[in-house]
Order: sequence, then structure tokens, then C-alpha cells
Amino acid sequence: MLFKLMDKIITKYNYDLKKLYYDEQINIGDGRSKIKVFRSGEGFKYNRIFIKTPRIRLAFDPNKNRFNNITVSLHPLTEEIKEFYKFIKEIDKLNKKHIDKKFKYKSNIIKKKDSNFRYIQFNLSNSCKIFNNKRELTDISELSIKNDVRLLVELNHIWIKDNKCGAS
Repeated sequence: MLFKLMDKIITKYNYDLKKLYYDEQINIGDGRSKIKVFRSGEGFKYNRIFIKTPRIRLAFDPNKNRFNNITVSLHPLTEEIKEFYKFIKEIDKLNKKHIDKKFKYKSNIIKKKDSNFRYIQFNLSNSCKIFNNKRELTDISELSIKNDVRLLVELNHIWIKDNKCGAS
């Protein structure tokens, strides 16, 4: 089963984004809602979306994180990181088209004020698995700032809260 999943992972950033399918907005309570995002076709009508990042550097120590996310630097800006950055920006543009204009879209890509330094944040699941460079299971305490990592990220839904929204 793992091998079937592996060929569904987006590893090249020229993926046809027209294959993304946006479900109806679902109210989940407390003024929050979400819009599920899928890939259409390929066996099932709707498939989960997994994206493998290039080798990328941790921007902040994940062990000191209060917000249950992982933050990686988009520098040094190698060709592969540049392609990944453009791909995420294209997903952001497409996401914005599928939400009501009254919501302010918050990108996962964050530009540091007064510089060109950019980083990207991803939500960190409690069931997240971490492997070392020998492909042995380890835990987040083994990671530290400036480690190079590769992440397998699932584009799951667009979250909506109050007048803001973003990709999760």
C-alpha cells in the first residue's frame, strides 16, 4: 500500500493545478469553517494531496514552538526551492479564487519585514513521523535550528475563522 501512495506524492512542482477540486464550505462551529481540497481523478474521484518539499532548512527550533507548526527557510534560494516557492504561490492564488472575497487570505509563506528573507510554516500533526538520515524513526527533539529536512505535507483544507482564512 505504501508504494501505491508514494506514486501519488507531488515531487515535481509543475503539477497541473487544474486537477484540484474544492468542496463546499463546511461550518465546524465557533465561527470556524473549512473547505476541503482534493486532487481529482487517478483511480478515486477525489484523492488526498501530498507534496514533498525539497531539502530545506529549519528556520526555528521546532522544540520551542508553542503553535504546533514547523517553520522552514526559503533560503538559500536554490533552483529547487525557487520552484517549490512558485508552486506554493500558485496554490495560494488558486485558493484565493475559491473563497469569498470578504475573507483575508493568509499565506503559509511569510516575508520577514524589512528584508527579502522568506520562510514557510506548516501545521504539525500530532501523528507526524520523523526519520533521521538513516531512515530510522526518531522524534522531534532530535531536530534543531538549521537542520536540513524534507517534509511530506498534506494540503488538506482551507481554514476560515472570523474574516481570515488560509491553507492547512
